[in-house]
Amino acid sequence: MPNFFRLAIVITLSISSATAQTKQPSLQTAPVMPTQRSQGGVKVMQHDRNAFTRATQLELVGAPLSVIGGADGDAEHELTYAYYVSLLADGRLATLSPIGNKFYVFGADGKYQRTLGQMGKGPGDYMRPSGNLLLPGDTLLITDDANAQISWFHPDKGFIKAKARGTDGRLRMEKAVGVLPGGNIVVSSSGLVQDGEMLKITRPPASVAIVSYDGKAVTQFQVPDLELYKMNIVMRGRSFPDTRVRGFSPGAVVAAWDSNVVTGTADAYQFDIRNASGAVQSRVVVNVPRIAVTKAMREARIERTLQRYRNMPGEGGVKPNLAEVEKAERDLPVADSLPAYSRFFATPNKTLWVVDAGAPNAAGWTATAFRRDGAIVGRLRVTGEGMPLAFGNDRVVIRTEDEDGVATFTVRRIGVATTKPPQR
Repeated sequence: MPNFFRLAIVITLSISSATAQTKQPSLQTAPVMPTQRSQGGVKVMQHDRNAFTRATQLELVGAPLSVIGGADGDAEHELTYAYYVSLLADGRLATLSPIGNKFYVFGADGKYQRTLGQMGKGPGDYMRPSGNLLLPGDTLLITDDANAQISWFHPDKGFIKAKARGTDGRLRMEKAVGVLPGGNIVVSSSGLVQDGEMLKITRPPASVAIVSYDGKAVTQFQVPDLELYKMNIVMRGRSFPDTRVRGFSPGAVVAAWDSNVVTGTADAYQFDIRNASGAVQSRVVVNVPRIAVTKAMREARIERTLQRYRNMPGEGGVKPNLAEVEKAERDLPVADSLPAYSRFFATPNKTLWVVDAGAPNAAGWTATAFRRDGAIVGRLRVTGEGMPLAFGNDRVVIRTEDEDGVATFTVRRIGVATTKPPQR
């Protein structure tokens, strides 16, 4: 079952809502400033390895602001495949499921309000949507490479307009990751599993493009993406070559941040801030080492994969052979360190949240907030399961799953922590 281009199982979302208007207050903290130097015409804003500890420590405070979904939630409007989320100015949420094509609006109380658009090929329809980008006035923008169009929706008015989108010779499987103030859209192919070389670790690049609404590329460049490994695997008793993502592979992370595009490869804790022409203007560096991968992490990664296959219905009602799945996972090469980070999220107050890459056996996650001048605004530590899908100025949307794969979205407020953090 070859897969020249398919979506990676590892989710590498990088969604920005930086252009949205919001009523949320901003966090008031004492920033940790970087040192600055010039390197090859690029301004490097650098922090030492203790910067995370010196930063204002943040935590989730108070009761949830809203809870959506879950085992006791609205089964008709479930969120199993919803990974694109926008926080609206009045506390509502818009969620997009690219699998199943479900575009929902939920109230600030967590209750379903309406569906935006539908599966199809006409105006207001979509077949393979991505983005769910938040524009001023709570307008929502999605791109649809299957229908080669861009569509605008409003949570109250519904469908607004659509325009044809050309690919301009680029990969069709790009996803929208942000919109710049002038209206151009940032799209990227990051996270795609391209064809690899047999028994070799390769790292093909992801494309990043800044395109106009008619799909014409204004800027186009590349960033190293996932580490891939092609090997023979056996499934249902049949052997065939398959390209897979190396275990704990770093990859390209891309987002729009105010009027800039921010890109990183997660090889080290640094990321580049580019102008609308794609040129690197500045770079943020934090001198913290990547976390070593342990045997427990490797086993937890395999168990997570096996659990996913256990929950699959199977083709024709036939369940996958878990012994074959486990062997393929154990034969897959694994990196010796976790990626430095996994996702970028830009907020309306122009803060960039950088989420650390977590181990599969970790009981929680961490993220760091940066200002445009490279200052660290705060360091958020969250205990318990879940993953962040969107950040506001003072809040975060967290996705959790139960044993049956039923998803719950919880909106929590972020505040200053009352306890000291452990060392990274």
